[in-house]
Amino acid sequence: MSATLRDVALEAGVSIRTVSRVVNNRAEIAQSTRQRVLTAINKLDYRPNSLARSLVSGKTRSIAVVIPQITDPFYPEFVQGVESVARVAEYHVFLSNTDDDPVQEYRALEALAGKQVEGVILCGTRLSHEQLVRANALHNLVVVTDRPPREIPSIHVQEEEGLTAITTHLLQLGHRAIAHIARPQYNRSSRQVGYQRALESAGVPVEQWLVESISVADIENGRGAATALLTHTPQLTAITC
Repeated sequence: MSATLRDVALEAGVSIRTVSRVVNNRAEIAQSTRQRVLTAINKLDYRPNSLARSLVSGKTRSIAVVIPQITDPFYPEFVQGVESVARVAEYHVFLSNTDDDPVQEYRALEALAGKQVEGVILCGTRLSHEQLVRANALHNLVVVTDRPPREIPSIHVQEEEGLTAITTHLLQLGHRAIAHIARPQYNRSSRQVGYQRALESAGVPVEQWLVESISVADIENGRGAATALLTHTPQLTAITC
């Protein structure tokens, strides 16, 4: 049977309240008393009840990351970065993959509310503005997206400016037959606008047959789009995405 706070208190010769203070790393405990309690904890192999502690403190020391596609090469590295920072702060990270489905995305947020995570990092969301506002009422939400809602903290990449810079660089290198692989509809516009803006600024015609759309942003679909572009446009010299 697992040891309890009472067992540790009896072993250390202190009150249950003192054991609780040591477990929660409170500063107002004498070092000699703290050491007796820690010795008793090790001897009895006591494991604090994290659920009970969270109910008392209101903190679960956990956050969640919700991503649209685990096969997208961007997200594993992103999640690794989140976990490395969370680990230093002694937080745990839950991960939810939604398969780019807004229904699954919202269900994941509802399920995480029941786990009482302290915050959610929501990546590449396809939720409507109203759904995001409702989700933010359930969580401390941070949205990673190219179309951030004003009411919710967000991190976003300047997709349009980035594609303009990339395409302009290719044009300066002498490329003229430059194609573009358009990502799914929810974030297609900003990148494609940047690509087209650079071509127009350089006086290069924007040819729709140089744009290939994909339904899901992953390696398999990207390879298929690139193959299609190279098949019907053998003179192609560069591809943006």
